[in-house]
Amino acid sequence: MIHFTPTLGIKETAKNANHFIKDNMHVFWDIFKPFIPYIIIFTILDVIVTELFMPLNPQTGKKFEFPVGGFVVAYFLTCLAVTWHRVVIHGADNYVPMDPFKPKKSELAFVGMGIALFLGLFAGGFILGMLAALITPILIVLVVPFLIYAAYAWTKVMFYFPAKATGQHVTLKQSYKMTTGYVWKMIAASFVGYFKLFLIMMAYIIVGVTVLASLAYAAGKLGIHDQSAAIILQSIYMIPLVAFFQPLFTVIWVTVLSNYYQYVLQHEAPVTND
Repeated sequence: MIHFTPTLGIKETAKNANHFIKDNMHVFWDIFKPFIPYIIIFTILDVIVTELFMPLNPQTGKKFEFPVGGFVVAYFLTCLAVTWHRVVIHGADNYVPMDPFKPKKSELAFVGMGIALFLGLFAGGFILGMLAALITPILIVLVVPFLIYAAYAWTKVMFYFPAKATGQHVTLKQSYKMTTGYVWKMIAASFVGYFKLFLIMMAYIIVGVTVLASLAYAAGKLGIHDQSAAIILQSIYMIPLVAFFQPLFTVIWVTVLSNYYQYVLQHEAPVTND
């Protein structure tokens, strides 16, 4: 039984994805609400450790950011992604949520593959940066082509994830073949789907940064240097980003990805069970 009707067109898919999310916001919050306390706690932990213990970056003049809480937040967003794939593919009335504290073998494979791909891209960027620094700065012009290829290659293997989340088996090699002709559509449909939310987030960021900078300036003029106040204000600013905007961007991408995965399965390529 198909609960989400997959589409091919970019605008049509973005529209359908956003309508699906809007119609199932109660499901989204049912899934995500248990994660929110952990996300808030670890986000605030990063702010506190950064403000109190991290050294200054001599190049930027700002403190190095403590990253541990960010990894925890990323894990819970990955759990959301696993479950949302099931909502889209199995239906909002027939999905099984991922338990982040008791992940199944297939769910750990989903998380592990995401980490492996991220590290691979990070390593490629790091090596390119090192070569530019050690050999010739002209290599920095390769950054843009590398980023374009990285986005292309990342998207080519994405069918691994909805398959793994729903108990099917698609290898990276199979995904690379299955996504032929769909990469541009997936990227473009996700950006179209993001557009309105992105504008809202940018408005929030501009207002938030302006307020924080104004308060910091005023405090400096008054000779006030209170780290606890800075920690509280930064935490308040960060919470909507990690507990509202990031999860919504996640489910938009997951819905678009699941859309094209189902479309390909229906029109081109069967898969096997895990």
